[in-house]
Amino acid sequence: MTASVAILVGGKSSRMGRDKAWVDLGGIPLIHHLLFAIHKAEFDDIFLVTNQRSKYDSLDLPIHPDSFINCGALGGIESALTHSKHDWTLAVACDIPFIRPDVLNLLVKSSHDNIDVVLPVAGEMTQPLCALYHKRCLDVARAQLNAGQYKVRDFLQKLRLMLITINDPWCFFNVNTPQALAEAEAYWQGRT
Repeated sequence: MTASVAILVGGKSSRMGRDKAWVDLGGIPLIHHLLFAIHKAEFDDIFLVTNQRSKYDSLDLPIHPDSFINCGALGGIESALTHSKHDWTLAVACDIPFIRPDVLNLLVKSSHDNIDVVLPVAGEMTQPLCALYHKRCLDVARAQLNAGQYKVRDFLQKLRLMLITINDPWCFFNVNTPQALAEAEAYWQGRT
């Protein structure tokens, strides 16, 4: 089964103070860490969701803007599903540098017709910004966005979920603050 990958880079990076995608970890921008895992997992349809095209032209990937502006992650998920060429889309935030290719492939392999979302769980936290969504989710996303309801949690409660436990505390580690970057850097240096 095939799936598209939509990298969500539309956040404001307000807690980091600068564009997270281009923050270096081990001398490599976060978005390149993510792209390495995605390419290694061998996806054939990879694109970015952002309203700041010029910042990402150098990546030589298709870029699609949000259909719903300033609506947070749910707006990014809606745009990802709108522009995906496959029925299933892996929506992934740009700030998870330690995601593993085998985890991405596991999410895709776990999909089936009786569910709408394959949602990983690490510890006690669900990971909706590294989850697999079916195009069936589009109507629910659009209805919620049109109603001014932007919480991804509320969106997920209206869908059929398959939860997949991932026993790797670093796999979904978000680098969204300077402190998180320091933690990630220490972990990265310990791995290499």
